[in-house]
Amino acid sequence: MDENGLRIAFAGALVGAVCLGWVLHWLWRLMGQNTGPKSIKKTADLATRLHDAEEALFQAEATLAGERQAHSARVTELETELAQAHDRMREMRDAYEQVLAESRGEA
Repeated sequence: MDENGLRIAFAGALVGAVCLGWVLHWLWRLMGQNTGPKSIKKTADLATRLHDAEEALFQAEATLAGERQAHSARVTELETELAQAHDRMREMRDAYEQVLAESRGEA
């Protein structure tokens, strides 16, 4: 290899090293963006939002439990009314059949 080829090889190596350094610096800054005061503020904001969401979840669960209990009580009440209505219909049907049997017996 002559002197000119050696200079070209060194120049190529220097350009490659500079390019590699630039790319590595860019990656380093890209990954290190989440540090400093901005990151702390973002983290605090996310923590506040998470806490508010958890509170809303607990309130929604409590409301849901109350609604379920109210609906269960209403269903029990309606089932009781339905059973009473069935009993009353059975009594009326028996009375009707008795009246019908009596009317047939008299005719």
